[in-house]
Amino acid sequence: MGGSGWLSYGRPESGNVREGLVHEGWLKKKRTSFPHTWQRRYFLLLVVPDSTIGGAKKLTVEYYEKAPQMKHFPSGAINLSKGLTWLTCLEDTSGCSFAFEAFQNNKNRNRRFDLQADNPETSARWVQALSEAVQSAEAPP
Repeated sequence: MGGSGWLSYGRPESGNVREGLVHEGWLKKKRTSFPHTWQRRYFLLLVVPDSTIGGAKKLTVEYYEKAPQMKHFPSGAINLSKGLTWLTCLEDTSGCSFAFEAFQNNKNRNRRFDLQADNPETSARWVQALSEAVQSAEAPP
């Protein structure tokens, strides 16, 4: 059984890791609709070859309400293949928040994503992973 959106791997500690997995972990995502509350989600940063774009790489951030198990669909996915308009650490007292903006094909516009980590170190690792993944995806095959 397979198909678009299906996961076919177990938890990372099982040693069976999904192809293209660059970074993963728990973050809080700020809702874009009212009320603008923070929702805890499990995020996966994926860079995989895209056969539809002649050897280019597809960059996606998927997020889940729970840590992904076998055959779960993501709660949402962010296509970063067109790159990030911007990525920044947000000025807050915790040092844990960061945000990025990415072009969303389905809405034909840029969309801002506000995310928050549990600590500044995790936030810094996510910002670095996103930056490196975008550079990797933009590099010629």
